[in-house]
Amino acid sequence: MPPISAPLGAPFAALLMALLAAGCNGRPPVVETGHVDAAHPLMQPRLRDEESFAETWSAMAVLDDGGYVQAQLGVSNVGPGSERGICRLLYAPQGQTPWTANTKVDREAWRVSPEGALIIGTCQGEVSDRALRLSGTVGEAQFSLTLSERPRRIEPPGHHIELDDDFYTSTLLIPWAPAKVSLTLPSGATVEATGRGYADHSRATALPGDLARQWVRVRRLTPGQGMLALLRYPADAEQPPEGWIWREGEDKPRAITESGLDSLGPINADRAWRLRLGQDPSTDAGSLIYRAAPVEDQGMLAPFIEAVIGNPVTYTYAVPGGVMEVTIVDE
Repeated sequence: MPPISAPLGAPFAALLMALLAAGCNGRPPVVETGHVDAAHPLMQPRLRDEESFAETWSAMAVLDDGGYVQAQLGVSNVGPGSERGICRLLYAPQGQTPWTANTKVDREAWRVSPEGALIIGTCQGEVSDRALRLSGTVGEAQFSLTLSERPRRIEPPGHHIELDDDFYTSTLLIPWAPAKVSLTLPSGATVEATGRGYADHSRATALPGDLARQWVRVRRLTPGQGMLALLRYPADAEQPPEGWIWREGEDKPRAITESGLDSLGPINADRAWRLRLGQDPSTDAGSLIYRAAPVEDQGMLAPFIEAVIGNPVTYTYAVPGGVMEVTIVDE
């Protein structure tokens, strides 16, 4: 598939999605703690007063027809104003140019319903004891992405990082589940597809460059052979990478050591990387699906934003039954 600029990978989605949502309206948010209480509703934001705060819910699906879908909802204080909301959608049909769009709203245009659904403009996210669903209208497209599994907070090794007064927290909501996707694209074309999906949730006040210099994330969702993995290279180049892996059939994610990412060629080309996962088999990147560079997309604002957080860029590659995301924190 031809690469395009598209939604960023999970490690930085919370903060960098919010760059697109920066506005001029807002009100002082409620201050909460870094950790999320287990009883807190899954789709209800816990707002903070830091200007760097952002929170994101992401879901994706690898489709039986070879396509790939990612949907994201988020709220943030990043940029002028506070408590802005955003909804983003990516659809990458196999062998065709991907399509992506986003909708941004002020604080007055998003809310949590009495039933616990997060409604951001014309998009919403809802959970039940049997499924997670993101749906709505973004750009000129209508979408629905449903993962048929009970969502729950799962904390992999290293899920919470504290840096002085700032933090980054990422939890899994659904590691793998049957997925159903319905799309109506701006062209009028419709898509009804099934596959397998994944969902997670992140909150942060820490800036990307303080967290890491590079991230790698793999989501392989083939039924019975699912595998999730994450590798973080700390900002201090003297420290070794930290990460975890979770294979379908295992009880929970487990920490991995002696892991690393080997370059096999140009980063913007197919088959650019090999991810070593300790004693587990390595994973090679396949074809490049898209390149996400949200700071570069900000036009005249880009130099000012880059001066604060750098220029994080995420490359997403196909792997058997899923995707590999490689984020360069300051390319």
